[in-house]
Amino acid sequence: MARYSEHWALLCPALPLADAGASSGACTWAAQGFPEDGSTVGGLGEGAWEKLADQHKWVVKLEVEISNGDRIRSEGEIDLETLMYTGKLYAVD
Repeated sequence: MARYSEHWALLCPALPLADAGASSGACTWAAQGFPEDGSTVGGLGEGAWEKLADQHKWVVKLEVEISNGDRIRSEGEIDLETLMYTGKLYAVD
């Protein structure tokens, strides 16, 4: 699996507007990555998010297909105050 150091990404909860206060649901992921070799790759994924009780954080689990053929599973947390993601990426066969 390639190493993706810098990237831009957008996580989109897939909810009707009336359910904006939900504490979990499906989501999609779109990203543009910039590997250390100077190339550019895109990624599209789907998964689920869940708000942690009494915290301003979401747990996010995604399966992402990368334009170079890699497939990854991402599992981690997004701190909604700092907008920082902490987690792990796993290769998917």
